[in-house]
Amino acid sequence: MSVTVPKNPKDDAYLYNKSGSATFNGPWFDASECKSVVFQLSWSAFAATDGTLSCEGTNDPAQAAGNQVTLAVGVVNVGASIEPQGTWPTVGATASKCTLKIVDPPHFVRISYTRIAGGTTNQFQGFAFGRSI
Repeated sequence: MSVTVPKNPKDDAYLYNKSGSATFNGPWFDASECKSVVFQLSWSAFAATDGTLSCEGTNDPAQAAGNQVTLAVGVVNVGASIEPQGTWPTVGATASKCTLKIVDPPHFVRISYTRIAGGTTNQFQGFAFGRSI
């Protein structure tokens, strides 16, 4: 069995103290040798926070904007399906967490956050794990 994690500056975290006060894209996770990828995300409470998390994927090595697709829950898209472990994550004013498992992912995947309102600094934390078997 082989497991990969991204080498980001803080403790190999996928997202480390990411602000929820603006829309953002997480870094691309190289899943080219993975049979599944798991994202574990959490966010802190902040008044009036409102936003949605999604997962994007691409098989394009350059990760060009025109070649990215949003992966939907339970829908095969670019050869992948997402299985939320619980409810599909909508970010609100209370602290919460979610786990997303992506089966047969495209070569690169990332988490995206679309801010609607609120949000604060250091709001998001997360880890990503890839499994090759």
